[in-house]
Amino acid sequence: MFERYCASCHTSGTGKRAALRHFSMDRYPFGGHHADQISSTIREVLGADGQPATMPKDHPGAVQGDDLRIVLDWAEAFERAHAAANHSEHRHEH
Repeated sequence: MFERYCASCHTSGTGKRAALRHFSMDRYPFGGHHADQISSTIREVLGADGQPATMPKDHPGAVQGDDLRIVLDWAEAFERAHAAANHSEHRHEH
């Protein structure tokens, strides 16, 4: 889904530097200044927060149905995994 809907702007070689600063798919985990909050950003830009979708830039709202569900399921799983990783990183014994 990311390749189909996002890669044309959010990968190097597209000439879209502003898009890459926000969210870069050149590596995994994804980079860019929204990378630390990518799950909530994805929900927001795809309209899953109840507001109109703003992405993909060339066709806002194009991600629908099963495609949207797959991306939102990924965002939820990513958020859970990173929350668990952040929690375990802060564990230490005194």
